[in-house]
Amino acid sequence: MAEPSIYDEIELEDLTYHADTTLYTYPCPCGDQFEISLQDLRDGEDIAELRKDESTVMAVKVVA
Repeated sequence: MAEPSIYDEIELEDLTYHADTTLYTYPCPCGDQFEISLQDLRDGEDIAELRKDESTVMAVKVVA
C-alpha cells in the first residue's frame, strides 16, 4: 500500500474519542472521518487515516 498523503497536523485534543470502538476520529472536509485507534497511539503511531475501498486516500498527523 502506498504511503498516505498527509493533509494536516492535528492535536490529539482536537480528535474525538469513541470509547465503544476505542477509536479517535477527526472530520475530513469531504464529510468522512480520519481514524486512529487508541492502541495505535499507544504503539507510537501518529497517522490517522481516511480509508476508502481498502486504500488510503488521505491522512492527518496527530501531534501532542
